[in-house]
Amino acid sequence: MIHDIMVFEKSQAPNVFEDFFVWAGKQTELSENRDYKSISGASPKLISWFTEAIKKFPPISGEFAKPLKKLKQADYLAEYMIGSVMIYVKVNGAVAKKAERTMLDLACKHGLGYYNFQTNETFCPGMLICELGTENGKIKSALWSQIYECIQTLDSPDRVDESFIVLWFREATSNFVQSCPIRPRYNSKPIPIVNEFLLQAKVDGKLYETIITEKTLITKIMLDYYQTLKTPDITKAGWVDTGDF
Repeated sequence: MIHDIMVFEKSQAPNVFEDFFVWAGKQTELSENRDYKSISGASPKLISWFTEAIKKFPPISGEFAKPLKKLKQADYLAEYMIGSVMIYVKVNGAVAKKAERTMLDLACKHGLGYYNFQTNETFCPGMLICELGTENGKIKSALWSQIYECIQTLDSPDRVDESFIVLWFREATSNFVQSCPIRPRYNSKPIPIVNEFLLQAKVDGKLYETIITEKTLITKIMLDYYQTLKTPDITKAGWVDTGDF
């Protein structure tokens, strides 16, 4: 399986993740009038990054490609598409973790942004990125469509008893919004029917919570937070201050 990675000039990319996602997709169309195998015309930071990256992950083609000394080195070959403000890389799944870590470290070193198309992992200080966490333990940069799907399946029997969703914005604020279904129990076993959800919000160092009976309201509250970074109005009836968090 091929894994796709992009490093880019942060100043040339949108600073909101939802817009960046569209921009990154357009970059993969390779629509610039240039030779995408050549570093000519690429920014100095991209050239510095590329010069170091190919030491561990040699290019499969282009002017910097070299004959392999050992067959096992074939796994480390990468395909580089070099634009003026980004480099789009395809790496072998067998060495994907090594490649992702190396290329992210180099992006940090040379002051570039980094994006992993498989995981949505994004490194770009200053970009407004919403993080999504669920019961599976994985945290990722998220689009609204992914968040919406998680909300709609929050009470699905296919998800574990401890299903939940939490949203927060990296770097922008320490506040967050999260929700989980309240599953009735009978003889210590959860009943699949869910009629209520616990909604919690961290606001200015305190945790507030309320009970909600409709997923549509959870969707609205989380969409408002996603679009504006505004937490729910905890002064309204039904919200309880549970103390410092």
